[in-house]
Amino acid sequence: MARTLAPLDMDPRTISKTQANLVSLLSLSNCGGRLLAGFTGDWLAHHAPLHMRVSRVWLLVPMTLGFILSQFLARSAFSIDGLRGLTPPTILTGICYGWLFAVSPVLCLDRFGITS
Repeated sequence: MARTLAPLDMDPRTISKTQANLVSLLSLSNCGGRLLAGFTGDWLAHHAPLHMRVSRVWLLVPMTLGFILSQFLARSAFSIDGLRGLTPPTILTGICYGWLFAVSPVLCLDRFGITS
């Protein structure tokens, strides 16, 4: 997508640098998403007040909505970088992937493995 949104006269090295920056941003937001989902899931399942406790399955809902929103943001991107570019969908996609990879193993363990 970065090559597609880049102006035709842009230097290929600049495009490659921007792609590398987006990959780094994706990795950092993935880490943040894993941490956010882990702490949120544990708090909502075990430490929240009784009226706020929910099953971890419900953690899939914000992740799914985040993925959908990231696709709409990517569809409306007009440039490579910046707030009107690929930066917001990259951050949101990274957070959602981190969320997915943090919640899925715990859901499998809850459903098919250990009992809590």
